Amino acid sequence: MRKTWVLLLTLLVTVGLLSGCLPGQSKETETKDPAPTTGQTEQKTEGPKKGGTFTSFIINPTSMDPHIYSYGAHIHRMALSEGLVTWKSSKFEVGPASAESWTISPDKLTYTFKLKKGLTWSNGDPLTAKDFEYSLKRAIDPKTWAGAYASYQGAGILNAAQFQRGEVTADKIGVKAIDETTLEIKLDKPNDIFLMRLAEVWGLPVHQATVEKFGKDWTKPENMVTNGPFKLKSWTVNSEIVMVRNDNYKGPNPGNLDQIKLFLNAANILAYENNEVDSVEVTSADIDRIQKNMPDQLIATETGAVQGFWLMFGDNQTLMDKRVRQALAMSVDRAKIAKLVSKDTVAPAASLFPSVVGGDWSTKYAYKYDVAAAKKLLADAGYPDGKGLPEITLLISYNIAATDPFTMAVIDEWKTNLGVKAKVENLEWGLFSQKRFAYQPADFAGMFNFSWTSPYPDAINYIRGNWGLETLWADGTKYQGYLDIQNDKNLDAATKSKKMEEYRLANASPEGKRWIELKAAIDKETDPAKQLPLYQEMAQLRLDAAMYIPLNIAKSFRVVKPHIKGYEMNPFLIGYPMYYRSLYSTK
Repeated sequence: MRKTWVLLLTLLVTVGLLSGCLPGQSKETETKDPAPTTGQTEQKTEGPKKGGTFTSFIINPTSMDPHIYSYGAHIHRMALSEGLVTWKSSKFEVGPASAESWTISPDKLTYTFKLKKGLTWSNGDPLTAKDFEYSLKRAIDPKTWAGAYASYQGAGILNAAQFQRGEVTADKIGVKAIDETTLEIKLDKPNDIFLMRLAEVWGLPVHQATVEKFGKDWTKPENMVTNGPFKLKSWTVNSEIVMVRNDNYKGPNPGNLDQIKLFLNAANILAYENNEVDSVEVTSADIDRIQKNMPDQLIATETGAVQGFWLMFGDNQTLMDKRVRQALAMSVDRAKIAKLVSKDTVAPAASLFPSVVGGDWSTKYAYKYDVAAAKKLLADAGYPDGKGLPEITLLISYNIAATDPFTMAVIDEWKTNLGVKAKVENLEWGLFSQKRFAYQPADFAGMFNFSWTSPYPDAINYIRGNWGLETLWADGTKYQGYLDIQNDKNLDAATKSKKMEEYRLANASPEGKRWIELKAAIDKETDPAKQLPLYQEMAQLRLDAAMYIPLNIAKSFRVVKPHIKGYEMNPFLIGYPMYYRSLYSTK
């Protein structure tokens, strides 16, 4: 299971991971390249040289709008656009960007940002606080991302959730331009990681006049206006994206390169070896050869991307018994598969919390490898030694080979340990995307592969950001009613959101209803110390429900040409660079 899965993004931080620097502090800290694995060497830093081209691969974006969550949004954050603040390194310390300074009220509810004077868009228009007010409200508006994934995921801006439910108008959202260079953001409760959250893609500005003139076509290269150190030159769908230096950029974080070229097809190590690209991901098929032949070009990091299988719903009720799902989760020797099959290019994961978030989340809320207990659970569910259990289908999208070796090893473990039969259905990404959330017929009992990472290192976002239990139905057939509301084109976005929320509450399983209750209780509570036990209950509830079966955590291995410097891997974006602005070529 590799990074081709990572479009469920949907994209929070612990004090320990930040090496003593609280999230949002602007205290200067030294930026270092991530430590490579044993036998690999760090890239030596040299003074940045201007000019040159960087060529690589990136996952094909479904959109180039920063307020719609896809790899296009990440391309904006890494190169095309710049928010009020920025991450200074892979430790996610916050530094100034469009805002040169900010103050926080004593009650931690009001943030006041002062923009750097003289900032401009790529077309030369002045960049003002009003642009950020418009953009933040646009990111919050359900109409912006209807039918797609929102990039704004509950950062706590005052009245944002109420606006999304249609309870208040946009002017009540806690974002206001005080004057040309002053922006005020109000929160509904204190949030110590708000500044770090603001550096996400939803905090990026868009050019209002361009968006309003061209609508969805504003993202075409001939129309796009941005404010980052690079601008979009061309976007050939399913082929490549080319970005060039933005000569109108006047912010504090200019790039060094003249051009960035990103191919959108599958990453290819041969292209790297033939000097056609400057960096590429290394998979388990090539890791031994690369470690032997070019160890000085190999860099690595463990990521936050948890990978596994997600329950699918429909007429077949076999997997609606959580004892069956628990048995499947407990009967896989993840460590053995990671070592022998994946050659340690992934880390075993029995938890939905990656170790990089810190604390004991990844060990406390994890499945134990216990075949005897798994066999008992399966027998208690009415399927002793797997007898009578229909064949399970594992839906995947794996474009490197006929199927995924890790998945095949999981299937073998289930057959050997439980007597459970499973098969793989490998679809190209478009068909996979359609089928994974579709209502399934009576002859289908299955799960689809997922890979998701928080955009930043915080355990709480691995509870709230994805993998919720709101859609764990009491009966799998209830899913159709939910889809009917979701696909009703006669409903406006706010009404649809409200009806979907009401339907979940009425038709969720007991675990799903408790999950909803806990989220509501947390939303009402302003004291983080009192929120923590509620989050811990949610983590245990999700573990017991086994709607999601974690299997491994992606490690990112990349080779980078010796003439490319400043490549700092983002552990929460599968090893892509934190920002393209840091790269430079010594050629």
